[in-house]
Amino acid sequence: MNRLNRPPPGRLSRSTLRSEVLTRVAAAMPWPVLRRLVAATTRGKSLAFCLHRVGRERRPSEAEPALTVLEAVLDEFVQQMCEARREHGTAPCLTLAFDDGYADAVEYVATRAPRYPHVEWLLFVCPGKIHHGLGFRWDAYEAHIEQGRNVPSMRSFIQPPDADYHAEHQREDLAEVARQGRFALATHEQLLEVAELDNVTLGNHSNSHLISALPMHQALRDLDESTEMFEEMFGPCGQFAFPFGIPELHFQREHVEHLRRLRPLVMWTTESYPYRAEQRRAGAVLPRFVFNGLWSAKAMALWVALRARRLDRVNRATWVDSAGSPAALAVAGSNLISLLEAIAVCL
Repeated sequence: MNRLNRPPPGRLSRSTLRSEVLTRVAAAMPWPVLRRLVAATTRGKSLAFCLHRVGRERRPSEAEPALTVLEAVLDEFVQQMCEARREHGTAPCLTLAFDDGYADAVEYVATRAPRYPHVEWLLFVCPGKIHHGLGFRWDAYEAHIEQGRNVPSMRSFIQPPDADYHAEHQREDLAEVARQGRFALATHEQLLEVAELDNVTLGNHSNSHLISALPMHQALRDLDESTEMFEEMFGPCGQFAFPFGIPELHFQREHVEHLRRLRPLVMWTTESYPYRAEQRRAGAVLPRFVFNGLWSAKAMALWVALRARRLDRVNRATWVDSAGSPAALAVAGSNLISLLEAIAVCL
């Protein structure tokens, strides 16, 4: 579940219901059927995924458990999706993008990228946090709760109404969590090393991770300074992932147009849809499926197939035409009908 979209207390969220249904249905489906389903529903489409952390086990106190995927689950998912997409005509067969630059994610990519040369691996980092040795607000929130400190709601802590770009770099609690191994970010040297792999690319993720909370002039300054800092640390910047990533909620057209003026970038959201290979060009704003770390590999694969079947469209956030108008939505039917139709094709 998105960090900023929690349901009211006592109400069962759509995410929880979806998880239960997907997990039960997917568990009953053998992988050969799921692979055929994925192949049939994603043919001619490109798939990108947004992930954050990778672990061998879960931390009991984790504030956002869905953001950590277990290593064994991700291994299973990558292997099965690669097999399902074996006949996909356009390289890469998958794009796996890890936001925030955590050390565990970088270590995972370093060991798996050589194993899966047809997978594109993207690592989006906050250069200012690496340079200044700062962690993220949600990790500080977890630490504060453990220490019994009086903190506001998680929503207001992560996206504060009084956010200030320069003050963010002076926060001692962010420096404190960065020094704790469980919240460790990859070092500059680790990132340079993994970027040497042919199918690994580094991208910018802003300095503050507060684009949507900052006043517009500060947000644009963050985009300017983070781009410059990224290129000083890693070389030319060709990729950018919007923090949190929902268009018109976490970023606006002005952010997109500013980035287009800065560099010939490919920009990424967290809208969970496929896209078409011809859409991927400089200036495009492309969708990524958000990987739910609490789901099984089968549940995630089934959800991808369902989304690809139900919504065959150019994602509404591309903003690549001259008028900037969103593409029309073509709904192929209800979730259940669409799912049954898609499964029937593969049986």
